[in-house]
Amino acid sequence: MTSPQDGDTEGQPLAILEAMAAGLPVIATRHAGIPEAVIDGVHGRLVAEQDVADMAAALLDLAASPLERRRLGLAARAAIEERHSHDVARRILLQLLGLTQTSNDERVGSR
Repeated sequence: MTSPQDGDTEGQPLAILEAMAAGLPVIATRHAGIPEAVIDGVHGRLVAEQDVADMAAALLDLAASPLERRRLGLAARAAIEERHSHDVARRILLQLLGLTQTSNDERVGSR
């Protein structure tokens, strides 16, 4: 999304990540951080910004293909689980803080 006031853009739109988490295929533009979240043909469809014809074609194509919608939606859900799960976020946070996780879930400094 782009702010009409100052042109600021959202890196990875939360609505796209939420749709993927819900197992929905995404149809979006190649804007800002969207291609980092959505791989064209894997998690959904990406089209050029302001390309109304390609956006409409992508919508019609997926509307006509329940199997393709399901395939893309399942892959989208799996990508979110792989990249954005609580376990992944926790592991990254501990790493950024310089902590390690022990087997009994205590955290100790890694220094």
